[in-house]
Parts: sequence; structure tokens; C-alpha cells
Amino acid sequence: MNDTTFKNCHGIDEDGHVTSAYDISLMSRELLTKHPKITEYTTIWMDSLRDR
Repeated sequence: MNDTTFKNCHGIDEDGHVTSAYDISLMSRELLTKHPKITEYTTIWMDSLRDR
């Protein structure tokens, strides 16, 4: 990953906190191949509606 600089661990926007689509694909591939159970959590759909 040559186009990524993390400035914090929580991902909230900060100057200089950048990445590229290619680096995101590398991170995603590592996550999915080395931790396949992650799909059990990332496929859960949650939704809420506001009462009016």
C-alpha cells in the first residue's frame, strides 16, 4: 500500500488521512482471505425508521 496514510485509528476525516481505491482493495482482500468470518458481521442489514 503506497497511497495510504492513516492519521488516526477511527477513520474520522483528518487532514492527510488518505487512501486509494487500489489500497482499499488490498485491505479488503487481506480481510476476506485471512478472516472469512467477517462476512457473518458485514452482511447483517440494520435499518430504522423515524417516528413522525
